[in-house]
Amino acid sequence: METVKGLSGSSIFLELVVWNLGIKKYTCAQIIFSMATFIAIRQCCCLIRNVCEFFEELKHLQSRYQGDYRKALEASFNPGWWSAFGIAILCYIFYEENLLPCLPLLIYIPLILICWLFCWIAGIQDPTNATISEITEQKQLNVAHGLAWSYYVGYLKFVLPALKESVYMFNEENYNILNDPETRRLHILIPLSCRLYSDLNDADENITFVKEIPPLCIDRAGIKGRVFKYNLYRILDEDKRFHFYLFPDSPETEDPCRHLLSREILKHIKQQHSEEFIL
Repeated sequence: METVKGLSGSSIFLELVVWNLGIKKYTCAQIIFSMATFIAIRQCCCLIRNVCEFFEELKHLQSRYQGDYRKALEASFNPGWWSAFGIAILCYIFYEENLLPCLPLLIYIPLILICWLFCWIAGIQDPTNATISEITEQKQLNVAHGLAWSYYVGYLKFVLPALKESVYMFNEENYNILNDPETRRLHILIPLSCRLYSDLNDADENITFVKEIPPLCIDRAGIKGRVFKYNLYRILDEDKRFHFYLFPDSPETEDPCRHLLSREILKHIKQQHSEEFIL
C-alpha cells in the first residue's frame, strides 16, 4: 500500500511538471494522446514477449499443464494484455495530425515515466505466472525446492546407492526378475490425501505384491539400525503384460475405477521414459 501511495505521488508530481512545461504550447488532448500512444507501444512490446513465453511454455505443455492449452495461455499472458489493443484502437479512431506533436525532451521523458507509473499502479505490467515460475526456479525461492532438496539429502542420497546392492542380492535369489534396466528404479508414490491402503491391491487389483527385497539397515538420526524396506509389485497393463516396479510407500485412491492407479503409474512411467529420449 505504501508503495502504491508513493508511486501515485510521483505520478502526480510528474503530471504537474509536464503541465507546467507544456501548458502554453500543447493542449491537454495532445498530452493525453501522446501518453496513450506511449502506453500502446509499451503494451505491444509486452505482448510480443508474452507470445514468446507462450511458445516456450508449449514445450512443457504435458509436464506443467497436463496438455491444457488454456492453462498455458493464462500462465503466459497478463490479464491486462488486452489493454494494448484497446488503447491502440482508440488512438487510431481519434487520430489527428495535430494530436501528435513533436514534444521536446523535457516533456517526453516525464511522459514516459508517467506512462510507466500508470501501468505499474494499474497492474497491467505485472509479471505473468510463467515469469514468476522462472524467477523462483532460477533463484530457488520456491518452497518445493527446499522440500525436494531436504528429501534428497535426508533420504535418497544414502538410500539409492545401497538399493543397487539390494537389487543385486534379490536377483541372485529370484532368477534375475529385476535384470531389466527399466525395473532397476525406485518409484515413490506420493498420496494426495490421508486415505491410505495397507495393500496396493486393495486400491487396484491390477497391482500385485510379489516380494520384499533385502532391507537397508543404517544408523540414521540417532536411531541405530534403522530399517528401510522396499516392496516389489507386479502391474498388469491394458494389454495383459506384466511390469515389475519397486515402491517404498502405498498411495491413496478415492476413484471408483478399480484400475485407475495402475493406469496412472504406467502413464507417468511412459512419460518419463519418452522425456529421457527427448533430452
